Amino acid sequence: MNHAAATLQAQADQVTSNKEVVHRFVEIFESGNWDDLDQVIASDCVLHYPGGADVNGLEAMKAGWGVFFGAMSDMRVTPVAEISEGDLLVDFYTFEATY
Repeated sequence: MNHAAATLQAQADQVTSNKEVVHRFVEIFESGNWDDLDQVIASDCVLHYPGGADVNGLEAMKAGWGVFFGAMSDMRVTPVAEISEGDLLVDFYTFEATY
């Protein structure tokens, strides 16, 4: 395999890996099994909310989401669109639940 082909293959592999991680995250999110989030989110993550409010660390994220989303036992996540190029992946979803 020449260098250009190897580079393209590596990029394709990265895109596939990124999609697998995001899809697994959505499965975990939809299931409410917050303890499984460490499979796809780093322990030192930072979640940036609008208005400058940050949540630092996976444990804080799980605690907050557990309170807010824990009340939504029938969460359904529907994929709308997915755009991927290089190491950039953007997914659009519709979230539905009874609160």
